[in-house]
Amino acid sequence: MRLQKNIFISSKNRWLLLPLVLILLNSCQDVKMPERPDNLISEDKIVKIYSDAYINNAAKNVNNKLLVENGIKLDSVLYKKYSVDSIQFAKSNAYYSSDLSNYAEIFARVEIRLKIFQKRADSLILVKEIELEEAICDSMYPKDSLKLQSVKVDSSLIEPVVSD
Repeated sequence: MRLQKNIFISSKNRWLLLPLVLILLNSCQDVKMPERPDNLISEDKIVKIYSDAYINNAAKNVNNKLLVENGIKLDSVLYKKYSVDSIQFAKSNAYYSSDLSNYAEIFARVEIRLKIFQKRADSLILVKEIELEEAICDSMYPKDSLKLQSVKVDSSLIEPVVSD
């Protein structure tokens, strides 16, 4: 049985491959990290902005037609709510995203915040459902009809209990 030679990298091509790999690795070394902006948005504030951005994105997916008809631009609403402009947000976003471990921590905080919003929304829905059920029950059975009326007891129907 004869061993097959590696058809992808022959001994002649190996010497050509080495400089190519070195050039590619060297080209990745000149990646510039963005400088810290003078008006950097704080991490706490950027977490709130990202959280609201996710909620806004969900709103667009639910009823974008309503937003368009009313001329609502959710990005502008977000910038106004947090008193930032689009350039400040873009520079802050670029700065935070350049450090992937910190960026991952920020989005972990965003995820926690969104889960808290979801629990609050679910509990509010539950409270509304309970209130609605109570209102329906009250309308079907007025409180006056549920009052106990005095009951007359015929003592001849009651037998004394004899203990042994």
